[in-house]
Amino acid sequence: MADTRTCRTCGETKPLLGGFYCTRRSNGRRYWRYDCNECDNRKRNRSVLQPTAPAPPLPTREQMRAWYESGCRIA
Repeated sequence: MADTRTCRTCGETKPLLGGFYCTRRSNGRRYWRYDCNECDNRKRNRSVLQPTAPAPPLPTREQMRAWYESGCRIA
C-alpha cells in the first residue's frame, strides 16, 4: 500500500495517515477516500451552508373550503 495519495479535487499529494479519511467496509477492509480531508470538509460545509428554498405557504381555510366546494378539482 502506498504511503501517499493524490487528491482528485485539489491535485496535491498528501500522506494517507492524517491527509485522508479512512472508513471500513462491511467486509472489514479499509477504504481511503479520494478527496483529502480539507477538500472533503469544504465540500461538506458547502452543502450545509447552502440555503434551501422556502416551503410554499399552506393554503388558508377559505382556500381549502373553496377547493372542497368546487369538487376537489386541481386547476
